[in-house]
Formats: sequence, structure tokens, C-alpha cells
Amino acid sequence: MEDNRKHVITRIFHGLFFITPMLLGIYGYWFKEGLPLQDAAFKTLNYYTLNNDDIPTNMFQEVARWMAPLMTVGTIALFFQNVRDIFFGILARIRGTTTAVYGREPEKQILLDQLGVLGIQGKDRFVKADRYIFCGDEAENLTLYSRFQERLKGRPVYAKSDHLIDLGAKDDLYLFNPWETAARLYWKKRCLYPEAKAKNFHLSICLIGFEDLGQRLLIYGLMDNIFHPDQMIEYHVFGDSAKFRHIYHGIRQISDPVTFHDEPWYECLEILGKADRIIVTDNTNSLNQILRAVPAVKVDYLTDQSSEMHMTNYKNQLNVFDYGEEVWKVDSIVRETLLMNAKRINMYYVHEYDDAHPAQTMENAEAAWKKLDTFTRYSNISSADYHDIQRAMLAEDQILPKELLEEKNSAYLEMLSCLEHERWCRYHYLNNWTFGSGKKDPLHRTHPLLLPNDRLPDSEKVKDLNNLKVMFHLLEQ
Repeated sequence: MEDNRKHVITRIFHGLFFITPMLLGIYGYWFKEGLPLQDAAFKTLNYYTLNNDDIPTNMFQEVARWMAPLMTVGTIALFFQNVRDIFFGILARIRGTTTAVYGREPEKQILLDQLGVLGIQGKDRFVKADRYIFCGDEAENLTLYSRFQERLKGRPVYAKSDHLIDLGAKDDLYLFNPWETAARLYWKKRCLYPEAKAKNFHLSICLIGFEDLGQRLLIYGLMDNIFHPDQMIEYHVFGDSAKFRHIYHGIRQISDPVTFHDEPWYECLEILGKADRIIVTDNTNSLNQILRAVPAVKVDYLTDQSSEMHMTNYKNQLNVFDYGEEVWKVDSIVRETLLMNAKRINMYYVHEYDDAHPAQTMENAEAAWKKLDTFTRYSNISSADYHDIQRAMLAEDQILPKELLEEKNSAYLEMLSCLEHERWCRYHYLNNWTFGSGKKDPLHRTHPLLLPNDRLPDSEKVKDLNNLKVMFHLLEQ
């Protein structure tokens, strides 16, 4: 909204600046020299075309004579710039899938640099493209979407959202949150599985700094770090968590314990000293102090600053995870593979459990996806996202995905099925669902299958196992 307001003010200013020579010239000829108004306007207009040989007789005419040509040159330059933008937009559409980018610098320029000739710079007007990225602030993006909504129909729109507002599962609108992207990428690139396996799946993780990024790290850590039915991964959170605890009260149902500390981290050095990993999202001053206070523990520092950190004394203890460039990669925003896999997973369920048994085609998958509410869409996305963690586990255990369905790996597959059920439960718990007998009740957020795997009916266990087999078959093709 602020950028739009600035843009309107800028255009008004440019317009006033353009007509200033006209006003000055008319004043000089009409009021000072006494010419008729129409003659004064005609003579002044000729200043814009360098077609007035009159010698100015007053200061107003002199200023207009110098300013008018500059306004003409500026207008011509702006015209050719618009023509150039239109030309490159047409050229990009001929060459392949085009992406129009609207928003603020420097994020907009980062995306356009990646897209190259297939990127189109969105300004104050609608430009035709195959897909759109809105990287401004949340209010600005939603205003822009509403303004262009009719013309955006049928084209995917990816809009940055600070809070991932539920907009009623609009068909072609996909929200992305940089903090969420950073958290997802972190747990994949710094996967805990090797450490967990080496320590019999008992770990202690300390998270220092609990603003937006810290909260997303905890949420995705709980959904991604699921490695063994008997695991015990403890999370110790240091930072202002009062609001989070009230909103995400379902977190208490998750088997991995989360302890929210009201006291500052430096009063809990014994806990930090026993941690398997410390994750810092706070400022660098805290980082320096932590590195001095607990020198024997590995520390991961998450930052969006690409500048190098000269901490040679701690190079064996410190790992810097620079998420600044990662979250603004086109692939991280569009997430084509992840969304496609989520749609394929959903289509399998529709094919398997819908009496109509529609064919598992991408056309049907798109149609089925559009029928889902936001909660169910994200459930499928979460399942597809966790599949990357499962693949990392297989790689660490030296099992090829295609070998997983062989008889010799049946016990391993059954364990993965159990873990997938745990992930499904955690997704619901983090959205404040609870166990409830009878039928699923979205209004009161209760579900009869929110149970530990060993308490599930055998029919459900078999169904979950078959579903996992099909998912690996689908996603590993």
C-alpha cells in the first residue's frame, strides 16, 4: 500500500513538473507581455518542440524555454522505455514460460536476474505473463491480487504472505512465507537423521531466538524430524514464546517434548552444554556470547546476510546457514515439484476412496485439488515435503527407493508407515486437533484416528502401509 501511494505521488509530481514550463510560459507571455491567452499557450507549446525563435523578454519565458525541452526528452525516454518493456515481454512469451514480478527491491531484482529473458518487470500496470510473483509486503500483495484478479484467472500467482492468511483456498493463488521457506530448507540441508541415528534417536536441540523464523523452525522441526517410533528429540526454546504457546496449544500432544524457557539462555548453560545442536536466530552479539559460553557444542547460525563472518576462532564449532539467497530463489517460491507431488498424493486418495474412482491423470488431479480447503491442501503438501526427509533417511541407510518395496525391506517400510502416521498426527496437533470418537469433525477439530500407531485398528495400519507404498511408487517415478 505504501509503495502504491508513493507511486501515485511520484506520477502526480512528474505530471506537475511536465506542465510547469507551460504555466510559466503562459504567465510570461499573457500576464507579463499582454498577449492573448491562446497566443501565449501556442508560443509556450513551441518551446517543447524547440520551434520558438522569440527572444524571452522576462524571467518566466526564459525558465520555460530551458525547462520545456528537458520535459520533452524525458517523455520520449519514458515512452521508449515502455516500448522496450512491451517488446521484451512479447519476446519472453515467445521463448518460454514467462514470470511477471511485482514488489519491492532488492527482492524483485534478485528474481528478475534469475529469470533472465523469461522475467517481466511488473510496475503499476498489468502485464501479461504465464505466472506471477508478488514479493511486496502482505497488504500490498493482496491489494494487487484483488486489483488484477479478473485478469489473473487461470494463471498461478505466488504472493508473499507474512502470516499465510487463509483466503478460502483460491484456485490459483499460492502464498509463500520467507521464514517458512528458510525453516524447511534448513531441516533438509542440515538433516538431523545422521546425528539422531548415531545417538539412538535421543537428541537435545536448543533454539535461541523465537521471532518469526524461530517459530517456523520449531513447527517444521516437529514435522520433519521424525526418524524412529521410539525417538526422544527434546526442544528447548529460549525467547518470547507466551503468545505462541497459547495459539499452538496442541503442541502438548506431540511425543517429542518442547520446553519453553522463560529465563534467558545464559541462566541455563547446563542445558546448552548438553545439547546436540544449538540453533541461533538472534543477533550476532548473542552468537558471540554463546560460542564463548558453550565451546563444546555445535552451533548453527541462521542469517539472511550474505557478508562473510570472520570468526576464525570458532570455525570448527560454528556453521552459518545463509538463507537470504535461498528463500528468494524462484524454485523455492514456485515449488513446482512439491506442489505437483502433493496433488498426485491427493489424487491417489480420491482415486482409491471415491466411489467414482476417477482416473489418476494430472487434469483430474488439478480438478480434485481445487475442491480442497486450505487445511487439506497443506496436509498433502506436508506429506510431500516429509517425503524428502524419508529419502534422506534411505540414502543414509544405503537403501535405494526402488528397493524399499522389496520383501527384504518390509520391516523398514512398516517403520516408515508408522512415522508417516506420526507426521500426520503432528500436522493435526499443530493445528489444534484432538482425538475424538465417532466421525471426523472439522468444526470441533476432532478425529478418531489421532492415536499412536500401536493403537490404530489393523485395517488402518494396512491402509497406511499400502498408501505409503503407492506414494513411493508415485513420487519416485
